[in-house]
Amino acid sequence: IWVAEIRWGFCFAIATLYNITMKAFRITPKRIRRSNGQVLTPEMSVVVSTNLSNPFNNGAKEVAEAYMRIYGFDYKRSCCCKTDFECVLLG
Repeated sequence: IWVAEIRWGFCFAIATLYNITMKAFRITPKRIRRSNGQVLTPEMSVVVSTNLSNPFNNGAKEVAEAYMRIYGFDYKRSCCCKTDFECVLLG
């Protein structure tokens, strides 16, 4: 626990120093998609935080990690693109 607190404190200090603001996005699929043995449904919504203006700008790395972690859905294997999703900025 102590190491995690130090890391969080360090990350917070760096973010404060460089004035980095994290944005949270809700990513929701627009329709049912079946591809390469993967199924994506509109109920499979995730929340992703990033310091970019669009979570799909860096190759959707955070989006792919969130879908793999929560649903076991492989974003790259199913050949998804940003037009398959609705992206809403939270708060």
